[in-house]
Amino acid sequence: MNALYTDVVRVLFLDIDGVLNRTAYRPAVSVGLRSWIEPDLAANLTEALRITGAQIVLSSDWRINRELDVLREELAAATIDGTLLDVTPNIEGVPRWHQIQAWMETNGASHDDVVIVDDLYEMGPLAARFVRASPLSGLDRRAVDAIVALFGSRSPVGSD
Repeated sequence: MNALYTDVVRVLFLDIDGVLNRTAYRPAVSVGLRSWIEPDLAANLTEALRITGAQIVLSSDWRINRELDVLREELAAATIDGTLLDVTPNIEGVPRWHQIQAWMETNGASHDDVVIVDDLYEMGPLAARFVRASPLSGLDRRAVDAIVALFGSRSPVGSD
């Protein structure tokens, strides 16, 4: 396992469009990623992260050609209270689940300690760890409850 991730127990692979914004959402002014994150959906994500102790690995196309520190600033500016740990590799021509699986293999992440939140339909062999957000409702209460249920009731390592 990569030394950077040795203490990570729970990882939430996160898409943005259709998860943290809904189909009809358009910001009044577009100022980067932060503008495209709806405040109520950001609050739902923060709640899921707080309850589960998960850290974010961004799998959204928003990760492409953007520095990790810039993405961290954008999520914080959108009032998401959580840790952006990393981004999945950008492997052209393969489904998103392949990119997630590649990150998991590189970093030694266990299937039981990950949840994928996306508005796509297909997650291949990772389907059992997948919470599909409807692009009409985004990361709603049902999705938060599903994330918590998949991570289970056990506390992450290092928490009391």
